[in-house]
Amino acid sequence: MAKSFIYDSVGLIDLTSASLQEGKIYGTVFSTTTGKVDNEVRTIDQSIGNSSLIDGTFNGETAYSGSIRIDLGSSLAVNCVAVYLPADIAPDVKIHTGDSATTGFAQFGSTSSSPSAGWTVFTDTEVTHRYIIINIYDSVTFSDIAVNEIIVGTKYDFALSPDFGDVVGKQFANDITVSYGGDEYSKKRHDGKKIWTISWHNIPSTMQVALEAVRDAVEGDYKKFIYYDETSYYWVRASADSFQFKEISSGRHSGSAKLRQQLS
Repeated sequence: MAKSFIYDSVGLIDLTSASLQEGKIYGTVFSTTTGKVDNEVRTIDQSIGNSSLIDGTFNGETAYSGSIRIDLGSSLAVNCVAVYLPADIAPDVKIHTGDSATTGFAQFGSTSSSPSAGWTVFTDTEVTHRYIIINIYDSVTFSDIAVNEIIVGTKYDFALSPDFGDVVGKQFANDITVSYGGDEYSKKRHDGKKIWTISWHNIPSTMQVALEAVRDAVEGDYKKFIYYDETSYYWVRASADSFQFKEISSGRHSGSAKLRQQLS
């Protein structure tokens, strides 16, 4: 598998709580209910540290389910949906998309059975729809399930691998105080964050355009996104000077991205 970026290309961060509706889906039909989801706006707040809770005591698809429907405001192109769960869960997770608020929904990607904590990523052929439903369901009643973040948008697989010799390190935030006698005292503000410097020295214009689309969607260092290094998914932020390119010959470019892991 290729390294990839997964990012919000539909403007989730700009949506309000009115764009999120709690409810349940049965087959292709979504119905609104109350008391099924608490704090659903936390799923689009750019923080994997804040949770919404989905209540699994209502009849829905299969037997019991809780769902969040996201209204993007218009039909937008999507090829990936990622859901961050703070803990392993027993129920299954399924994504649906459609253009009607209530009917005609179709499944997007494959069902994730009892996903583990962290990012669960759903991919499919690109579709253009207005509504996205995240549905958690089981054949029996389940306890409230925490969902910390949802990313809806684009998964870009690197067309070419980065150059060899890229930097992978770790950034720590320790405050060192030195006494008049020369003794040193340290205080750790937070855990270390992984950092990456990824470089491309000879890429075609098509890849440059794709990487610039990432830059423009995340708005430099504004939005967080997911970096997949072929092994793990990392919640990251790019530096403001990332994804700037230089033409080295006709139709060929060089550039780099500097990423910093985010803890929440």
